[in-house]
This record gives sequence, structure tokens and C-alpha cells, in this order.
Amino acid sequence: MELRKILPGSPDAALMDEVNLESFPPEEQMSTAMQTGLCEKGELEVWAIYDGEDFVGFTTVFPGTKLAYVFFLAISSNVRSKGYGTKVLDLLRRQYAGRRVVLDIEPDDPSVPDNELRRRRKQFYLRNGFLESGYLLEYCGLSFEILYDGPGSFSLADYEELMGGISSMIRSCGFEVFKPEISPIA
Repeated sequence: MELRKILPGSPDAALMDEVNLESFPPEEQMSTAMQTGLCEKGELEVWAIYDGEDFVGFTTVFPGTKLAYVFFLAISSNVRSKGYGTKVLDLLRRQYAGRRVVLDIEPDDPSVPDNELRRRRKQFYLRNGFLESGYLLEYCGLSFEILYDGPGSFSLADYEELMGGISSMIRSCGFEVFKPEISPIA
């Protein structure tokens, strides 16, 4: 398995677009064009995930100085549940060695129809070494639980610094409404 950078116009961008659209609800999506454009500028790293010559998904990472933030990690629906998610997390740990890997997931909410999927997703990350930070990330009316990989405790200061960089990047694309808030889980 390997990661291959995706830039605008690359054949992988079309494959990424299909997986992006099938994997994330519209309110959580960032267009493939925006992601690859930010990759071309060096602000994001967008990776095609390959098993040999087979495209199996993509991941998008904001490479902060202390933390690497996984914006998106999606495996194509035709190869899910074959161990690729675990392998990709291992690839990301190696790719961003020396930095903690952080990501966020939809929190447990018994009132939503997809809560069982949310629980399974969280269990997947916990089984793969991620830990609960004890914090939520909220923006644009959405709420996400922050998970992190690595030993030791979660550094709120490092995460706030990371979010500052991400906020600047997203606002530079014209999204002035992106104002992330971090709060402890009640």
C-alpha cells in the first residue's frame, strides 16, 4: 500500500471525487477541486490510496508543525471492510512521524438515525490506537468529537494552534463563516 499525491487534473482526482461524494454528507464535503487546489498550493496534502495499482480511496491532511489533521479519510465502497482503513492509519503514522495524528468524527447521538454507524466508526479508531481528547470541535452548526493518536495527553494548545492555521487556509478560499469552536465534552 502506498500514498500518491493528487493534484488538479490528475486522473486520481476523478476517482477521488466519486469516493468523496459517496462517503460524506453534503454539509461535510469539501469539493475535490478545492482540496486538490489547496494541495497544489502546498496548504493541504491530498493522497490517493493505492493497493498495488488499485485505487482504494483517498485521505486529505493538513500538515501542521506538531499535529497532522486528517480532514478526510475515505475508502471506496466496493472495497470497504477489507482492512484498508487500518493500513491507511499506519501509513499516515509513518508519513507524519514526529507529529500526532488528529481527526474528528460525528459524536454519539442516540437521536440520529445513523448513530450505530457513528459508534462503529469510533470503535474502529479506538481499536486502532486513537484516544478520546475529551473535546468537541464545532463549526457551521456541526459538531465533531476530536480523537488523537499517540502516547500522552491531548494538548489543547497545540490543537488550537492547528485550528488557527486551518481557519486561515479555509478563509483564504472565501469561507468567512468558518469559525471553529473547541469545547469540553459535557
